Amino acid sequence: MHRKLTAIAAGVTAGLIVLTALAQTPPKKKKKKPPPAAFVAPAPSATAEPELYHPPPEPSASAAPSASPPPPAASAAPAEEESKPAAAEEKPAPTDHGANKSLPPWSIGALVGWGSNAAAGLGFGVRAGYTLPLHVYAGATLIYHLGESEQGATANFLYPGVEGGYELALGPLLVRPYAGLGTLVLRASVPPQSVTRFYFAIWPGAVVTFAITPNIFVGGDVRYLFGGYDMLGLFGTVGARF
Repeated sequence: MHRKLTAIAAGVTAGLIVLTALAQTPPKKKKKKPPPAAFVAPAPSATAEPELYHPPPEPSASAAPSASPPPPAASAAPAEEESKPAAAEEKPAPTDHGANKSLPPWSIGALVGWGSNAAAGLGFGVRAGYTLPLHVYAGATLIYHLGESEQGATANFLYPGVEGGYELALGPLLVRPYAGLGTLVLRASVPPQSVTRFYFAIWPGAVVTFAITPNIFVGGDVRYLFGGYDMLGLFGTVGARF
């Protein structure tokens, strides 16, 4: 029995020695196997082409600008509305040829009337003129009075001149105050003698016409002549505008 215990103790002692030796021996490091050639990354070469696209760096949250709202689409409407008045201003203004835009500027008329002086009597005349812009009238006239005849003696008047006035239109009715300037010619004959005299004359007056059509008018004329022999003149007139 004693021998068996001694043998068991010796065996346990030998086993502990072996375990102690194994515990103190450092483990061998495993050598890493190189990766396969297919997975080895090629080394960068000096002649390699640079990358064509470099993504921009992402902006940080603090440096990101605040997004502004897009301008309203209705802002183009005022620009269009502003262009409309400009186009309207470019249109040329209509030309005003006289006091009434519907009446042509040129006029010519015949006059028949009477003069208060004894040497005047029945008279005939003609008048022609042009209505400028701003309603200004400029023209010329010629009046001849038959005069009188008594016991072989005769006397009559003739006065040509220029006229200027201002036209006022009230629909088809036209009123033109005016003033005339010319020469009064007196011709008198007492057989066997005759005489002709000249006098400077002015005649303020007014003419009123009614447009039957834009081209035909009728009316009346009143004037008072100063110049050697003063007289009042009353005339009717008919004429045309063109």
